[in-house]
Amino acid sequence: MSAVRRVEIAFATGVAIALFGWALIGVPAWRDAIWTSNDFPFIWAGPAAALRGIDPYDPALWPGTPERLGAGGRREAVYDYPPWTTLALLPIGALPLEPAAAVWAYGGLALAAAAMLALARASLQRAPLAALPIGFMVVASQPAIVNFYDGEMSFVLVAGMVAVTLGLARRWQLTAAIGLLALALKPTPFAIAFPAILRAGVARAQPRFLVAVVGAGIASLVASFVAFPGWLGPYLATIQQARLANPKTTVLPFALRELFGDTGLVLGVIAVLALVALALRFDPRSESYVPAWLAVAPLVTPYLHSYDQLVILVPLTIAIGTLGARSRRAAYGLAAFAFVDLVIVAAFLISDAGIALGRETLNAFAIAPLAMLALAALWPDRAARPASPLALPAAAGGPSAEVPTRR
Repeated sequence: MSAVRRVEIAFATGVAIALFGWALIGVPAWRDAIWTSNDFPFIWAGPAAALRGIDPYDPALWPGTPERLGAGGRREAVYDYPPWTTLALLPIGALPLEPAAAVWAYGGLALAAAAMLALARASLQRAPLAALPIGFMVVASQPAIVNFYDGEMSFVLVAGMVAVTLGLARRWQLTAAIGLLALALKPTPFAIAFPAILRAGVARAQPRFLVAVVGAGIASLVASFVAFPGWLGPYLATIQQARLANPKTTVLPFALRELFGDTGLVLGVIAVLALVALALRFDPRSESYVPAWLAVAPLVTPYLHSYDQLVILVPLTIAIGTLGARSRRAAYGLAAFAFVDLVIVAAFLISDAGIALGRETLNAFAIAPLAMLALAALWPDRAARPASPLALPAAAGGPSAEVPTRR
């Protein structure tokens, strides 16, 4: 049996076990109980309002609009996603709320699972059994479950991350551009990754990728101001109030502040800056460069919820595959640690510890060690090299399907 086939079987097994676990604990029923009051109706309401001629960035019109359209209650003064997100989601806004919510939840899960399977096939040939916990975590890790029943964007973001990573590695330039533009739907977890990824496009001489990203970015910005001329001020005020000042954000400096006060905050900032400094040491031509920045970026953002932490699976999977080239045992150890961390520890941090604290800030301790370990696993391959796990042919039974590795 080829290494690719073993990856596929292991990944499918992990997904199947996760779905069985879902059925046992009733995850779909959780979503069904709150689908009108979770986050999705407020994501959907922006484009739905725009299609009805209502400016979602007008504080005089927006506050009661989601409730009138079917959402359960009110939230921010204006729509709290940027206008290019509103425009991109117009097809979702054109659907009635209930089918739109089902498409978003189940379609998003299928999209993320398919993307992660493609990444596992490309990355994990040297450690195929690691695809089992990866498949499980896409569906049933704490961030995945919360993202599913809360109707958030992480499944789409995971697919975008895979597209930009594989696209740049294999010179699928349009695919990479679409992936990077998808991350702009919710840009806060990737703020420092955007310029880093554009740098990779320049260093690897991928002009169609750069032209597509820059052209589409400029076009979407112009379209945003044409469609919603007064969006910028109200949107920035809402982001400042509802996002940047949010005490629940699961970022390392705030989590350390919960434990050690202002000293912890300073230590957290120093740790994050140290990780950025390490990421800067990666050669942009290296296949480890993009996953290194995707691992660090969610730690640098000032705002992150626990469901956003699902994005760590993409750089983590590549790191496991890279580590497998040196030691399959170490690769499986990292996969096992990630499983315990995202399935058990993260659930404890958001339930028992989070309830005691009254917020989910301590969940930063779930994503931070995984980002650090991913960076450490990628570090030996920070220089540009002619071969990469991502560049391996992914056809089952192909000539490089069996990849030797040290045990």
